Amino acid sequence: MENEVDTTNILRLAWSKKVWYLLIWLIFMYIVTILDRNNISFALSAGMITDLGEPASIAATVGGLASGLFFIGYLIPQVFTNYIIYKTGVRRLFTLLFATWGVLTILTGMVTNIMQLYVLRFLLGIAEAAFFPGVIFFLTLWFTVKERTKANSIFMLGFPLAGVLGAPIAGLILGYYTHMGWRYLFYYEGIISLVMALIAWIVLTDNPMKAKWLTEEQKKVLIDTLEKEKEKKEEKFGKYSIRSALKDLDVWKLLFIYFTAMLGSYGVTMWTPTIIKNLSHMTAASSAFLTTIPYLFMVLGMILWGISSDKFKERKWHTFGILLLSGVALWLSAIAGYIYHDFWLAYVFLFFSYMGSFSVMVTFWALPQEFLTGASAAVGIGLINAVGNLGGFVGPYVAGYLHDLLGSYYYSLSFLSIVYIIGAILVIFVRKHGAKVL
Repeated sequence: MENEVDTTNILRLAWSKKVWYLLIWLIFMYIVTILDRNNISFALSAGMITDLGEPASIAATVGGLASGLFFIGYLIPQVFTNYIIYKTGVRRLFTLLFATWGVLTILTGMVTNIMQLYVLRFLLGIAEAAFFPGVIFFLTLWFTVKERTKANSIFMLGFPLAGVLGAPIAGLILGYYTHMGWRYLFYYEGIISLVMALIAWIVLTDNPMKAKWLTEEQKKVLIDTLEKEKEKKEEKFGKYSIRSALKDLDVWKLLFIYFTAMLGSYGVTMWTPTIIKNLSHMTAASSAFLTTIPYLFMVLGMILWGISSDKFKERKWHTFGILLLSGVALWLSAIAGYIYHDFWLAYVFLFFSYMGSFSVMVTFWALPQEFLTGASAAVGIGLINAVGNLGGFVGPYVAGYLHDLLGSYYYSLSFLSIVYIIGAILVIFVRKHGAKVL
């Protein structure tokens, strides 16, 4: 009993250090990642596509394709780069990637035609591909099972915080640079990525054994605890190889669930500034500022859902509920805005859709982490993230295409809400999950 108390106290002290030496910096890195990925949503509302010479009648389709091409590039290296992280660590790779996508973002601000934009968005996807699955896998090397959902929640706050910070930044830049202000948006945010490359090199530590900021006792207890948890997983679910992970039906079910979640989430977030501008008849700068509040609700949703999941030690039905909330709230937003022409009511329903939107990641990623270990975790998580994120291509593109084809974003939002609900239904069929934290 005394040894258990000592172990708990040591892990508690190690947790505090891991938050300050790792998680806080990973949040900042994720914020910068999302700023570079999503700044095109504000550029689209500011007229980027027509500035590049494309007709207004197909601007939504072209913009959706440019936005979505990121995720085609995102697919290509993911599974393999995550395996490289397993073998070599994150420090060198993340430093290189931040520097690369900083340069690509600055170049995006210099484009003169749509083909250049397509190519740079595709390359940006390749450059960013390793980051998110790399971090999810990285957390399994540092945080115990009991800590992991909380660690996931803290890290994933980076996405809504990027919206909270990015929206007013975009509003200020677009308001100050009234002619083609979207170019300066890419310049400034690209420079931030270059700074983050240096920070990544300085602050990241590949694994607990290399951590100078942990005591030898903390290292030993943490490493021993993680190894025992790995053995318990293998005893409960069987020892997972890369091949067994690829053959597991639950891995593929999770992949399709993540596909629906990303299709809905990116379909909504990429077009939110444009839809707000369309419904409210405000300027691009004012619409950017209004985009901030839905992201605040996303922060709230991620915190509340993480607390609830930890309290009840349950992941599957929390994932189901949050996808269902997103779908229903988005459909109600579409009806309020485009059937009843009530912008503010549509805006309020959008809050609740955002509250569910990326909050799903808090509980979703705990599901594969419960039964995948080692190299199978690196490849399985990479596969789910890579193929699932193709939804990030389909969502913005189909939403833009439906607008140009049918003349209203009502059909775009209705399509995205149906996808969310399909994802919720798929969660019901996932079998390999823990009713309680292992």
